[in-house]
Amino acid sequence: MKMILAMRLLCIVFLLTACTQEVPKQPLKIGINFWPGYAHAFIAEKQGLFKKYGAEVELVFKSEMTEMTQLYKDGKLDGVFSVLSDVIMFNAKELPTQIVYIADYSDIGDSIIGLPEFQSLADLKGKTVSFEGINTFSHLLVVKLLKKAGVKEGEFQSANLSASKVLAALEAGDIDAGHTYSDTRIEALKKGYKMLGKAGDILGKNRISSFDPPKKQ
Repeated sequence: MKMILAMRLLCIVFLLTACTQEVPKQPLKIGINFWPGYAHAFIAEKQGLFKKYGAEVELVFKSEMTEMTQLYKDGKLDGVFSVLSDVIMFNAKELPTQIVYIADYSDIGDSIIGLPEFQSLADLKGKTVSFEGINTFSHLLVVKLLKKAGVKEGEFQSANLSASKVLAALEAGDIDAGHTYSDTRIEALKKGYKMLGKAGDILGKNRISSFDPPKKQ
């Protein structure tokens, strides 16, 4: 559980029924959103590697992680590129799911971006911080990072906001900080907003998981 709260473990997951059917339906629809660590999936599709190895795959692109997750929950997708904490929630809600591929880890990719005047996450006490939905990876990340900085849940105001809308909300004055990633994070930093915390801050260099490569002797 410590690893789940520390970082975004990006993986591809499938409904168990999709994996165990004797004659799986074709093509397999896999939800995917814009994240650099997923780029190889688009390359594989473009170069015909799925078909080369006998798989009929259709990548279903959605800009918002929340929309893609909902399609998966509704049974409109056979698989989805998701995060480890969401996989646990799927199974807890009796949506039998298993991880079939680990795509990426997040260190600085997932960040809390805030107004330029803030010096650290501790400055967010009493401020409004956004994340993508209750009990999501985004929620867990924000709560864990703020707690480490001495700001407990309940000591800041929360806002439910898609990661792609964080920059616009900062510019409009609707939030003081928010969890975001990819293009939005980069654009926010270019405009002078500040990275106050990131996924890798929670365990940092001491992070150990069963997916880490063995150390050289």
